[in-house]
Amino acid sequence: MIALMAAEYAFYTYIRPLIVKQLGFSVNQLSLLLGLIGIMFILGNLTAGQLIERYGTQKIGWVSGMVLVLLLMLPLTVKNAWSGLLNLGLLCYALGMPGSMLQVMFLNTAERDFPVALNLASSLNPICTNIGVTIGSLTASIGIRYIKLAQIGWLGCGYALVGVLGSMILLKALKRSNAKS
Repeated sequence: MIALMAAEYAFYTYIRPLIVKQLGFSVNQLSLLLGLIGIMFILGNLTAGQLIERYGTQKIGWVSGMVLVLLLMLPLTVKNAWSGLLNLGLLCYALGMPGSMLQVMFLNTAERDFPVALNLASSLNPICTNIGVTIGSLTASIGIRYIKLAQIGWLGCGYALVGVLGSMILLKALKRSNAKS
């Protein structure tokens, strides 16, 4: 969760300049476009609920991988306003999923194995989000000195890769835990 939030905020910290300076949309269009991006986050949350209902947390690795691929593609897609905006929308859609998926996993694990820690489990999502936002924003603010705005997505790739690997490790641990139960 922390890694994926850091991946998100490595580019999202500069979302306004990305949309206005890099993609060439006007400041007047910015509010509408940010609203559409917000809708993509909501749709990602809704999709996460459907994925959890159908597959449990088994798709978290797939979602993390999608974030990594979209971040790798960002420098290529921001050369065109519409492909860049589509990529940003898809990124926000994908990044709307892990928080919901992991929150359900935290709560299910606490309820099953550590009932006394249910309150702690319910607070892990915002804690991880805040840490990830801090790390990603810090990375972006330092990194933007050395790279062009169009390459800002690459700053999040390392974090997204950690998210993919962390998801795989987490899923293996869950399988072992469920096999023992």
